[in-house]
Amino acid sequence: MPSIIQSDVDDLGVIIKFSGNVKGEEIFNKNLEIMSNPLFIKWRYQIWDFSEIEKFEVTNSDLRNFARQDGEAGKINPNQRIAIIRRKIRRSSTDAVFHIYQEVWGAYQSSTFTDIESARNWGLNG
Repeated sequence: MPSIIQSDVDDLGVIIKFSGNVKGEEIFNKNLEIMSNPLFIKWRYQIWDFSEIEKFEVTNSDLRNFARQDGEAGKINPNQRIAIIRRKIRRSSTDAVFHIYQEVWGAYQSSTFTDIESARNWGLNG
């Protein structure tokens, strides 16, 4: 699974973009990587862009673990929002399940979008 992390809008946010096949373990590790970034403390949003992926191999247990990671991350920076850009093909309800777990175990408000600009605006205006 190729992925890139890039700072966004004067380092106020970050975009994590995936392509190819995505597995839960890879997302978990990518989350650890961004949490260790020195800019993490000032970010207002994270945009997780899955719009170009081919296959999404993530379990409900993975989603719960991501929300728990965010619960811990909220102790470092409680002022972030999580935006998810959904796949353009074969949509599923995976993002909705993550949002529920985020409400229970996470620290952040989360929402789903179809494009980065809408996600960015939501993240900046939260």
